Amino acid sequence: MKYRLVWNIGLICWAILIFVLCTMPAPKVDEKVLIPHLDKIAHFGLFFVFSILFLRFLEISRGVSRTLYTGIVLIIVAIYGGIIEWLQESYFHRSADIFDWGADMIGAIAGIVFYFLMYKYLVKS
Repeated sequence: MKYRLVWNIGLICWAILIFVLCTMPAPKVDEKVLIPHLDKIAHFGLFFVFSILFLRFLEISRGVSRTLYTGIVLIIVAIYGGIIEWLQESYFHRSADIFDWGADMIGAIAGIVFYFLMYKYLVKS
């Protein structure tokens, strides 16, 4: 029970962190950015971790198949990322970018693949 609570809190805190970082006013940057597409890398990383936390949360708290909870994670990540992009445009005076949402989804898929590869590796050892 305590173990599950830790994952619940971690998942909620990470979702809040994503929301806060994605809705903060965009920093004014120089035209010469040292790392091109840094925002896409950030979206990828945030949703990579989010999908891993979400998978682990579902795995320890539900008795459903991996296929089902993998689908649940992908659907919820797609919706959450889409809502954040819409909110950025509508309420936070930032531009919505379909490529940010794409980076969210690619990060989530990479996180899912990483999670299952690590799970397979750790179970074998």
